[in-house]
Amino acid sequence: MSVFLSLLLATAALAQEVPLDEGLLAPAEGIDDAGPADMLSFDTVLVATVQPETEELLPEADRITGLLIDALSETNEVYTIEDVPDFDTRGYTGRRYMLACPAGDYAGCALVCGQRAESDWALGGTLIQLAGADVDADGEPLPPRLQLTITFVDVRDNREVLSFAVDFDGDDDEQVIDGIGAMFDRILAGGFEEIDVRGDLDDPLIQAQLDRARQELIAQGLAELEESLGVVERTVVEGALEQPRVTREDLEEYEQRDDVPPWVQVGLSQQQYLRYSNSGLELRSWRIRNMGRQAQLVLRGLGGFGRGPYGHRFEGRVARDNSTLEPAHIEQVQEAVQAGQTTGFLEAGIGLLSWLEIGGHWGLRGSRFLVCMDEETVDQVNVTGNPSEAPVSSTELGGYVMLAPGPHWVARPTAYVGYAAWRGKTFQPAKCVEGDDKCEGDTSPLRALDAPTQGLLMVAPGVEFSPDKILNLVSRVMVEVPIGGSPVSRYSEGSGLLTPIDPAMSGDCFTEGTPAPVNDRSIGWSLQVGVELRLGPLFGRPKAQQGIRTDFGEDEL
Repeated sequence: MSVFLSLLLATAALAQEVPLDEGLLAPAEGIDDAGPADMLSFDTVLVATVQPETEELLPEADRITGLLIDALSETNEVYTIEDVPDFDTRGYTGRRYMLACPAGDYAGCALVCGQRAESDWALGGTLIQLAGADVDADGEPLPPRLQLTITFVDVRDNREVLSFAVDFDGDDDEQVIDGIGAMFDRILAGGFEEIDVRGDLDDPLIQAQLDRARQELIAQGLAELEESLGVVERTVVEGALEQPRVTREDLEEYEQRDDVPPWVQVGLSQQQYLRYSNSGLELRSWRIRNMGRQAQLVLRGLGGFGRGPYGHRFEGRVARDNSTLEPAHIEQVQEAVQAGQTTGFLEAGIGLLSWLEIGGHWGLRGSRFLVCMDEETVDQVNVTGNPSEAPVSSTELGGYVMLAPGPHWVARPTAYVGYAAWRGKTFQPAKCVEGDDKCEGDTSPLRALDAPTQGLLMVAPGVEFSPDKILNLVSRVMVEVPIGGSPVSRYSEGSGLLTPIDPAMSGDCFTEGTPAPVNDRSIGWSLQVGVELRLGPLFGRPKAQQGIRTDFGEDEL
């Protein structure tokens, strides 16, 4: 009793440090004034099996479990341990899992079952027999002194909200069970208050008020429970939970037994079984995740920027006869050159293995088109024409192979190798070429040249992040090496009467003598980010019991 009062006084003293908004403790509209115990909740609660200390206490533990189910069903949607899917790899039910839960891990085991049943809350407890005399002064046998420790687990937030212990001698069953139900309703009332102020939870004062409100609700409930039942020992309030995890030591212990190890029963390696056991997933769901991208359709969209040999340069010069003004010499060159770029990629692939994908891509690259045109008259002083520049887009088609090890990791490295056929655009100097009698409109002695083309070897290290099993985030650095293709087109006609251009006037546009390619086509690069959709698996989807062996020989059993 003194321990409980000390805890209660400490809670009250702590609460006095923060002024409390009385609205936080006011009952919500529509709730009966009788208090939280009369509240109808839409939260689902799993009543887990009460775990007895000894096998002799099992009937009493089952009886208490039934009483809890009956009481909570009046105001909540209740799941029982039979609603928990079986642990197929270990070959036992949720009830057996709870009964076998290691000492001290009850809250974590209840969390696991609550997650498997997809409930909002889990409630259960442990039952022990207290030491004491077995007979009274007259030698008559005394009923066993039992202590029930009740645990409330918030499954959604992975936390143990409250655990407390009460004596359970069978004389005041109704009071104990009603008190436990009232405590659960008070905890839910604290949750409703949290919803009421959720828009201000970033405010430290509001958060402190909320914490105090929750503590007061719990303290009031425990005080009322102690007043009616006697000593109530509180053990945990608001503790974060971690699920019980399988360790390598556990696997080594399995190997020392005579029975078949669980990973053999389900056709997994030890490492796979370790990952599966600690994933919190059903076996079938885990098998699908462990397939990675195998048999999946992968759709990916990326955008980025960088620099590469995707700019265009056109240089055209015409020398006209000084008497007839007819073209006497024409020189043209068009080529792909190094320039800044923006990129857009669409990719579609299929997973061959959990870590291997092949596919194709369509790419769009934006860059600049530099146009340099000049006309001169033979034996006359000429002024070099002004260059012009405009945006240009080009496209490519290609295929790739991508490696993505670690299919079960949330973030994984990737390695991309591909090849693409790139095609640029051609510059049209005018609608028509001079001398074409059928042509109407603007004419020019210059003509359109073939668009530049290149083969691209692409290598890209990157990373994938998987916040969702379908939608992933991706980023990579693409290195692009031009190989092959026809990046340069030329045309020449006439007697070579072009006047060399002053280097000071040529700049980036004109070459000093006859128009010629500048051959500026070094390695390109781009930084790309985007999203990835993974659909499937399209085939080979694991069945619920796939991989579980039943054909064990006598030497294995």
